[in-house]
Amino acid sequence: MALERKRESGLVGSFIPANPLEELLVRAFREPAERPEFCRRMLESGLLVLGTADDSGVTLRQWTVAGRKMIPIFTSAQRLEEFAPADSQHLAMEGRRLLQAIPPGVSAYLNPRSPVGREFPAEEIAALLDGSFFGKGPPGTVPAGERIRLGQPAQYPERLVAALKVLFTSRPGVQAAYLALVEVPGASEGPHLAIGLDAENFEAVAGEAAAVAGDLLGPGQPLDLVRIGTGTVSRYMTGATKPFYLRPEGAARP
Repeated sequence: MALERKRESGLVGSFIPANPLEELLVRAFREPAERPEFCRRMLESGLLVLGTADDSGVTLRQWTVAGRKMIPIFTSAQRLEEFAPADSQHLAMEGRRLLQAIPPGVSAYLNPRSPVGREFPAEEIAALLDGSFFGKGPPGTVPAGERIRLGQPAQYPERLVAALKVLFTSRPGVQAAYLALVEVPGASEGPHLAIGLDAENFEAVAGEAAAVAGDLLGPGQPLDLVRIGTGTVSRYMTGATKPFYLRPEGAARP
């Protein structure tokens, strides 16, 4: 059995959700701002996986694709039957427990052969399980006394900004958001984007913004989340740029 996703015309439009999780999955494909919520719900929902269980534990079937080991996982019986015969041995497991059962270094592939699916690399699985996928770790910071260069990206990240606007509109605690390009001379990561947030619930919103950006920027692309009101980057954002998102006057605070 090949693991590749079907390349059909229509893609999401041809996908009929079989349950509330799949309804949210479709929204997440269409709107990146929904992706953090889908991942949270996935961890709490029942998923299906090819494998067996006995007194010695759980054994999950693996595939090797382009030299990478993967375990297919499914959001419904319909998605599983698109990939394997209906009588294939499989297990129903809570999403978090299923990801915990995947061996280190092995990826999960959600809904292979379906128009709506994606790979979760091993490092992303670890981040989902420890919460850092949602930004619960500390946001990026510049060490005190470090020289930095600040500016605007030559290629404006239109898709990222559009997705973040949708996210921030639905989060009443966010009053404004700014964008900058940050470079620390000599640092290995090179120039990268920073998002400044004027938000009462900074940690929670920063985590959601990081999750949205992770899909749009691609793997390995750093992003700093900056609290507006403190530090050099914040002063640059508020003094030399205009916010890309500003909550309308009169909108209620939480």
